[in-house]
Amino acid sequence: MSCPRCGKAVYFGEEAKALGKKWHKTCMNCAQCNKKLDSFTINEHEGDIYCRGCSARLFGTSPPLNNSSSLYTNGSGGHVTSPPVKMNIGGGDRCPRCGKAVYHAEKVVANGNSWHKLCLTCAKCKKLLDSTTLTEREGEAYCKNCHGKLFGPKGYGYGGGAGTLSMDTGERTYEPTRSNVPATAEAYNAPRRLSTGQPPSNGGGMKFGGADKCPRCGQSVYAAEKMIGAGSSWHKSCFNCASCKKKLDSSSLSDKDGEIYCKACYGKHFGPKGIGYGIGAGTLQT
Repeated sequence: MSCPRCGKAVYFGEEAKALGKKWHKTCMNCAQCNKKLDSFTINEHEGDIYCRGCSARLFGTSPPLNNSSSLYTNGSGGHVTSPPVKMNIGGGDRCPRCGKAVYHAEKVVANGNSWHKLCLTCAKCKKLLDSTTLTEREGEAYCKNCHGKLFGPKGYGYGGGAGTLSMDTGERTYEPTRSNVPATAEAYNAPRRLSTGQPPSNGGGMKFGGADKCPRCGQSVYAAEKMIGAGSSWHKSCFNCASCKKKLDSSSLSDKDGEIYCKACYGKHFGPKGIGYGIGAGTLQT
């Protein structure tokens, strides 16, 4: 027998029976939400299968009744087939986001309302929420960070003020992330340090939140992304040879004028020149 979903043969070790048919276990899921089904939770509509919740939302009818209950008696004693009965199965509440009925298996309760799990997201950034991270305003749900940005007090020290950390990403809210800055712009704006042999200075400015500045990109370095080398704190993604971009660690780097290099590149650029130095034994530099 072939599987109604994929049309391929169904063998004994992979079969699931429902609606008088044999299905692959991996094929017997809701056509709408992909929820796994069994013979008790399956509903069929026009040749495809759905869970009870999706069937009710999409088609608005109750599961089929048995033959005896699908008839009612008219005044003359004859039996007439009853019309389809639309039901709000389980008396589901309405989701504040989409306005559709919320059934028990998909319900999340927050701020006295019942939401679909997939609807309970921040109206601004779409982050999934729960009853502990949700802040409600005018019937909509927000994460605490977006609510503070949109509706909180404005000014220095509030929400997006200088040196303030984003609660979601841990990044300073007024600085761009390295992932969306072109390499040419990043190189042009990288801080330049004097060749004094002294440790890099932050220009006398305050370090908001106590974070050091990365010598390569000039942005704050937090604990989860910190590498220590040449007496400074670096981002892991910045901690590479300034010449060949090879990843470094504190034991494999050499420091020159505030920049870091692998030992090979340092030897090539700054070591003694001639036979056997920096560029390989027996090779003359021309």
